[in-house]
Amino acid sequence: DNILTYPAQNSMFGGAENNAENTFAEYCETCGECLLGVTGGVCPMAGCAKNLSNGPCGGTVNGKCEVGGYIHECAWVKIYERLKKFNRLDLFTKYRPPRNYRLWSSPRFIEINKQYTNEEVEPQKEAKK
Repeated sequence: DNILTYPAQNSMFGGAENNAENTFAEYCETCGECLLGVTGGVCPMAGCAKNLSNGPCGGTVNGKCEVGGYIHECAWVKIYERLKKFNRLDLFTKYRPPRNYRLWSSPRFIEINKQYTNEEVEPQKEAKK
């Protein structure tokens, strides 16, 4: 929390396990065009519900995103606060070219230890034949 993050190598998965829910939280979108060095270590692609890479949309109330009913924190508010903390707000207004979505390889959600019923497994087996 007290140091800036800089991208160094490509990631296969940038997340953390949530043992209580048997899920992984995604903190990196593995988009192939890492912005962590200019966004205060907060990935806007993984953190923004609208996947905005060029700044906030204006759809926030008290730092909460309009997507999902104002429950989740806005990634761009986090980015602004981090850059302000490190006196690097100059990076907030830095131009970012459009994304190359052909480079993306990110999963959205991974469940671990899910119990499948036979009704869920049998159609998958049939589809593979």
